[in-house]
Amino acid sequence: MSVFLDNVRPIFPPVLSGHLAARMGESVKGMNRALQAAIPVMVSGLIANATTDKAQAFALCQQMQRSSYALHAGVTGTLAMLGDKAAPNSAMAGGSHLLKAAFGSSAQEIICALSNHAQVRPQAMREVLELVGATLLGALGQYASRQELDADGLVGMLMSLRGKAYAMLPSELKNLSVVLGLRSKSRWEVKLGPVTYLVARQTIGPHFWARWYITASLILIMAGVGVAAFKTFHPASTAQLPAQAAPHRPTGTMTIVAKGGRAPLLTGF
Repeated sequence: MSVFLDNVRPIFPPVLSGHLAARMGESVKGMNRALQAAIPVMVSGLIANATTDKAQAFALCQQMQRSSYALHAGVTGTLAMLGDKAAPNSAMAGGSHLLKAAFGSSAQEIICALSNHAQVRPQAMREVLELVGATLLGALGQYASRQELDADGLVGMLMSLRGKAYAMLPSELKNLSVVLGLRSKSRWEVKLGPVTYLVARQTIGPHFWARWYITASLILIMAGVGVAAFKTFHPASTAQLPAQAAPHRPTGTMTIVAKGGRAPLLTGF
């Protein structure tokens, strides 16, 4: 159900990127990329949080519906949320809670990946994620109230967004889909673990295993061709050598001439 996402998009208009860039000391282009990446990431966070503890997730989005100024005051409200982040029980605190609850120890890896993608500082990327998370929580609470959804209905609606959230991820960030819970793990991902596999994919590229398999196959084929060529052009070196005959010990008679006549002294050795 993409109605929820359609309702969310107007909350993050293009003009917001310029205001956030000025507040955080980043470029407008970088902030725009950060916002575009943060929305599907935090939607996946909503899904992960709701499937882990649906009652708590339902209560949190109901609470955030009241404290998310962006729902009522547009860009001004969004900037007010950012300026209010130090206040206790602020909307930004709710966004921070969502980031930690949804991704746990993988949160920092995700922040670094998005920071590299958007070319903004990790701290700025974290604040964008918390801001988007707080806004999405409030919008989710508002949507659930209007549609009269209970906790089970909310989880069902969120689960239907997995494919849409994956499609919204920038192509450079598709390798995050396993850590974000948008795609099942392969046998390599199960063996290495999500964080290790994420770092490997970012370091060596998303198609490393395919390249490794092709390279290994080519090496084996070339080795076989080399052995065959060697046997063809050097048959003597690979032919079986005949067994060596035992050394020949000549036999005969030795005649030693003794003094004073011819007499065989030693024979047959």
